[in-house]
Amino acid sequence: MREGFDRRTLLGALGAVGCGFRPAIARAEAYTRPYGPNAPWNVPAASVATHPQSALYAERLWSLGSATPGNVNLTFAGYTYPVYDVREATLEVTVSVKWRTALHGTKLPWNPAWKIPSGSDRQVILLDPPTGREWNLWQVSYKNGRLSCTNGNLVPGTIGPGRSASRPRAAAASPTSPCSCGRKRSKRAKSATPSRCRS
Repeated sequence: MREGFDRRTLLGALGAVGCGFRPAIARAEAYTRPYGPNAPWNVPAASVATHPQSALYAERLWSLGSATPGNVNLTFAGYTYPVYDVREATLEVTVSVKWRTALHGTKLPWNPAWKIPSGSDRQVILLDPPTGREWNLWQVSYKNGRLSCTNGNLVPGTIGPGRSASRPRAAAASPTSPCSCGRKRSKRAKSATPSRCRS
């Protein structure tokens, strides 16, 4: 079994597990996958070529992925990044950011029905598809109508290829402000689609 446990097999397995979320989404008539068809998580696993060192990486994952070889666990509740469409927001709330970023004290679209992951990261992504704006919030808490997070930023969006969307200056994140994982964004990092922090 381990001999056939290559990258394509792993990605296929992950895709199969994730398919459980698709039927509810597919019922939405106007639904469009966020970030476009070329985003790594939107590319079908069957179309991904096997890496030349697939056997090596598969062996490392199998043997070193946990204290017990072969014990690979996936969670879609405690540690995941829910992406919510702000067009489904029902109100605006003022956010309090512990690590003071430009987002602190600004109003964010919010919906009390949105669930926050139960893990310690409690990361939430708010996406505005028409403009491409993306709010990244880390260690989120929403209680008694108050929204807070340890760190958060608004990633500037674009309307069309390379055209900047208009947005309030106070809510825009600085090119070098920390993203949700605490790293610095490069001034050279520009994209026609919402940028994401990469680990």
